[in-house]
Amino acid sequence: GTIEGTSSLVFDGTGLGIATTSPNARLEIEDAASGESVLLKVTADDQSIYSLIVGNDTYSTTDTDGVGMWVNNAGVGKLHARGTGSSLNLGTAGVDRVYIDTSGNVGVGGSPETILHCIKAASGAVGPALVLDNATGSALVNASEIAFLTDSGASYAGISNARIKAINTNASNGAADLTLTTYDGSSEGERMRISSAGNVTSSGSFTTYNDYAVHYFNKGNNTDKLG
Repeated sequence: GTIEGTSSLVFDGTGLGIATTSPNARLEIEDAASGESVLLKVTADDQSIYSLIVGNDTYSTTDTDGVGMWVNNAGVGKLHARGTGSSLNLGTAGVDRVYIDTSGNVGVGGSPETILHCIKAASGAVGPALVLDNATGSALVNASEIAFLTDSGASYAGISNARIKAINTNASNGAADLTLTTYDGSSEGERMRISSAGNVTSSGSFTTYNDYAVHYFNKGNNTDKLG
């Protein structure tokens, strides 16, 4: 029946409805054309309080075990899986898609083995693919790159230990070169380039391996070599 004589708050014996007389859950809030921009707001007075905890009878052995949601004093929104051995999965269409394990490793498509692990089964086809998209009109020197930092002194904005970069060399047709840069202890610089035509240039010397500096395969002839 109604609570305190108002039809806006109804308990039907199983669930509590706000602005609905037929709640479909323990608690259901309907907008009911109220024009309000927010249906439910939980405000904590201090960041040490978890604004909302979603728990489980079997797992949640303390008040704060479960999935916690809150905003800290700096305005940073947080979503944490809390409790010993907890992990966090994100999904769509009823299927888990992103897995964050108890160590913070992230898996896309399955459980991770390292800090980032992309998983997709595709027999006889491309499995997981990583796409770096510079989504702008074709222009000279448009680029996408991967930077490798091997110590705390390196940075993406400053000096990286190594980089692989795809760089536009023809604004009219989008032709691109692939470059490799490394840090030699004093400066970072381009060491090798594969042109859009497939030509290879290097700023250094090749180290001999099995009597040949470079092995290459061309038009099915796998005995061709450059020395």
